[in-house]
Amino acid sequence: MTGEEKIPDGSALIVSVSGVRGIVGDSLTLETVLGFSAVLGRSLTQEHGLGCKALVAGDGRPSGEALRMAAAAGLAGQGCDVIDLGVLPTPTVGVAVQEWNAAGAIQVTASHNSAPYNGLKLFHKEGRVYPSKPGKILADQFAKGPPKINRHDRCGRIRTPKALDLQDPVDIHVRKALSLGDIATIQNRKFRVLVDANGGSGGPAVTQLLRQLGVGLVAVGCDPTGFFAHEPEPTAVNLMGLSQRVAAEGVDLAIVVDPDCDRLALMDSNGLFIGEEYTLALATAHCLRTEPGPVVINLSTSNLTAEVANRAKVPIYRSPVGEAHVVDLMREKKATIGGEGNGGVIDPRIGWVRDPMAGIVRILGLLAMDEKSLAEWVRLLPPFNIVKEKLHLDRSRLDELAKRVEQRLPGALVDRSDGIRLDWKNKWVQLRPSNTEPIVRVIAEGEGPDEAKQLVHAVLEQGQEFL
Repeated sequence: MTGEEKIPDGSALIVSVSGVRGIVGDSLTLETVLGFSAVLGRSLTQEHGLGCKALVAGDGRPSGEALRMAAAAGLAGQGCDVIDLGVLPTPTVGVAVQEWNAAGAIQVTASHNSAPYNGLKLFHKEGRVYPSKPGKILADQFAKGPPKINRHDRCGRIRTPKALDLQDPVDIHVRKALSLGDIATIQNRKFRVLVDANGGSGGPAVTQLLRQLGVGLVAVGCDPTGFFAHEPEPTAVNLMGLSQRVAAEGVDLAIVVDPDCDRLALMDSNGLFIGEEYTLALATAHCLRTEPGPVVINLSTSNLTAEVANRAKVPIYRSPVGEAHVVDLMREKKATIGGEGNGGVIDPRIGWVRDPMAGIVRILGLLAMDEKSLAEWVRLLPPFNIVKEKLHLDRSRLDELAKRVEQRLPGALVDRSDGIRLDWKNKWVQLRPSNTEPIVRVIAEGEGPDEAKQLVHAVLEQGQEFL
């Protein structure tokens, strides 16, 4: 974005299973980052001992370098030996944690949030984002006050992979992603793809992967400057300006990733926004052909992926929203693949993080195997249409609103494990507090756009009485 940024409404620091997020210079300060990182560092050294390995990285936002230094200092001040990875995709951090047997990591990122935001995403030793229970323990400890820095002889050091003669983590990630598909089949298809990384951390990794897949590239915003040409969340509205470019370039499809490269959206050869919900459905269709097994999605994910699982005759399970919740259920059910409808594919063969690199190989593999275009494959799936809106409502009033909505829309199967979700045959609506913004999300799906819009309208109509 250029010019003066408008500070979003509701600038309180948000702490959730998705991590820590706030407005830089307002709710998110260097002191906040230093303190929260020190809490994690103390936890890691208590469990793994002084000198345990911890990683830090960032998504490239201009505020990220200073905050990354604060995160590294917080960890090192508690005795962790820190490896500063610089600007790197979030899923690549998870790969590096596993590859180097690190005790944990911090990614400095606000993911899809607008430029004024930044935050911390904490990684567990298993290369996944922190599970909700230990994450809550860290949040409670931070609320009580962060620990003081260790004595001079009990502090860790901060170094880079190059100084330690370690392999580039992007190279490791690309190699793992390539193992998911029939590379020769993809190369023979000779795809031409437009990639929009919007100045985020994913540009170098995604372009490296696609070049090894023999893809002809049109690269847009693939230099990780951290400056966004459009709003970072990869939605149809935010990508309207890209549509004509896609059609004019004569590409087979377009790939769009968010700033920290953990969400993948698609556009077809005509520049039509296919959206993020199809990302997981198509990746799952490819995976289940050779490795059938349970699939896990969250309660806000489209029935498209459930339909793919049903066609493959494998069980489908739903978790509350949040990457940590999805991973918990994937591990419990021994899922072969899973993820979230925001374009987040989680493939255990690479790691336990939402990963566009896995999604890219699987989706291109599917199109190459079937010799179909993206638009043709989309037409093979049911005409479900999902509508997502935001309601600026105090979270404390969500239960009251949910009761009114339940009365207004009777006859549904009710699930209260994450806000409230009302299900009927082939349609549903959910109200839930966002994990990353001070809003309530209203999501509905039906067969065709009108049905979903009507459900959302009914909720928003009830919500107006609370504003």
